Amino acid sequence: MKSINQVLDKTNLQNPRVSSEQRQALPNGSKNKVAVFWMTMSRMFPGVWLSTCGAKPCEPWVSEIAVLSEAQINQGLERCKKTARKFPPNLGEFLELCRPAKRENEAMYRISESHQITKQLSEEEKRKGSAWAKSMKAALGA
Repeated sequence: MKSINQVLDKTNLQNPRVSSEQRQALPNGSKNKVAVFWMTMSRMFPGVWLSTCGAKPCEPWVSEIAVLSEAQINQGLERCKKTARKFPPNLGEFLELCRPAKRENEAMYRISESHQITKQLSEEEKRKGSAWAKSMKAALGA
């Protein structure tokens, strides 16, 4: 899949669908990003995208897509393809597709620094620990 910049470089595309107010509000370098994104989605979901989202991007889409990086947008588009969606995502769903994938219950797999082994124990430390454990067992009557 071509990146947004590759498409822009080849086509020198201007976005007639974005209003002048929206165009002025976009950060530098992202004025055509929204147009390319809109065109790509209309090709991925022919007929459905334009009928549900319209031929002209609305303000929430413009402002959210404009601040995404090219890599984030490409990741979102790739995930749309991989999930074999029949219908286009709404804005919230697309933004979620643009975020890095998180493992379910990721916090379970992290070990806090206090529980990480930071060094190998010396033989003397092992003996002291073993002696302490024996004394605890004796004290508890085990």
